[in-house]
Amino acid sequence: MYSPNQTSCWVVTDGKAGMENQCLGLAEALGVAPTVKRVKLRTPWRQLSPFLRFGLGWAHSGEGDAIAPPWPDLLIATGRASIPASLFVRRASRAGGGRGTFTVQLQNPVINPSRSTWWWCRGMTG
Repeated sequence: MYSPNQTSCWVVTDGKAGMENQCLGLAEALGVAPTVKRVKLRTPWRQLSPFLRFGLGWAHSGEGDAIAPPWPDLLIATGRASIPASLFVRRASRAGGGRGTFTVQLQNPVINPSRSTWWWCRGMTG
């Protein structure tokens, strides 16, 4: 397990306040100080997320924050626009045999959890 004081964390959303606040609340409860990444998707990922799962490195437009290394220890995300980033970071962080980024996807990602590569939280209430 990671020490909260040393854990790097990204919060990835499309910038909607209600979604972002859920992620920030979880990060606060875990005792980590996250870097907020607001993403914008390019076509065709914008229309086909979460179902389009290839070419994820090109899914994000320059209008949003960059999704690039160094990869965080923990990624907390919510919303359809965050799914390509979650999948991409999870896969890229494990390339070369690394331990990878632990990814938490809040709300319903509309992907069968057994077929995805993240941990999914549904119905979290304070």
